[in-house]
Amino acid sequence: MTKIQEDGDWVFVNPFDEVNVSLSKEEREFLKFAITKINSNRFKVEGESDEAFTSRMIKKMNEGAIEWLRVPLAYKGTQGKLETQGLLEAAKDYFYSFKPSEVKKRLKLKFSHLLTPQGKQNRDDIYAMRTIFDYGEDPEERMKMLAARRNEYDHDLQSVLLKHMFGYSLKNESEKAFILIKGAYGDILF
Repeated sequence: MTKIQEDGDWVFVNPFDEVNVSLSKEEREFLKFAITKINSNRFKVEGESDEAFTSRMIKKMNEGAIEWLRVPLAYKGTQGKLETQGLLEAAKDYFYSFKPSEVKKRLKLKFSHLLTPQGKQNRDDIYAMRTIFDYGEDPEERMKMLAARRNEYDHDLQSVLLKHMFGYSLKNESEKAFILIKGAYGDILF
C-alpha cells in the first residue's frame, strides 16, 4: 500500500485512483480511512467541513500533489526493532541512542527551528507543541531522514495511523496549556 518514489520519497498509493491502482476492496477502504485521518491532521483548515476537506484532498491527490500521499515518518520503537532485528541488535540500538553524539543530534534536530537566521521570529514556536511527525514534513529534511534511516521507520500502517492520531491528539490538548503558560509568562514580565 506504499511505494518508493524515484526521488527516494516514501508515499502511499492513491486509493482514490480506481484505474491505475490495484488494491483489494478492504485495502482500498482502510487506506482511504487512514489517509483521510492523517491528512486531516496535516492540512484541515479550522472550520472546514469534513465533506469539503475530503473533496479538496481527493482533488489535490488526483492532481499529483505528493505531500498529500507522504507516509508519516514514525520510528519503530523498541518493540518494532525487536520484531525485525532480534534481541541483540535491538539492545545495541537502544544503548547506542544514549551515546552523547546521538543525544546531541536528536536535540539539534528538535531545536533547530529555534536556531534559524530568523530565530527571533521563531521564538514563539517554543510555546507551540510539535509532534514527532513535524520533522518529516519539510521535503529536504524528510529526504535526509529517509536516506539516513529508512529501515528505522514503521512500515505497519495500523501502527503509523495510531501513532499519528495519538501524536496530534496530544498536540491539540497540549496547545491549550501552552496558551495559558504564555499568558502567565506575559503577566509576569509586564
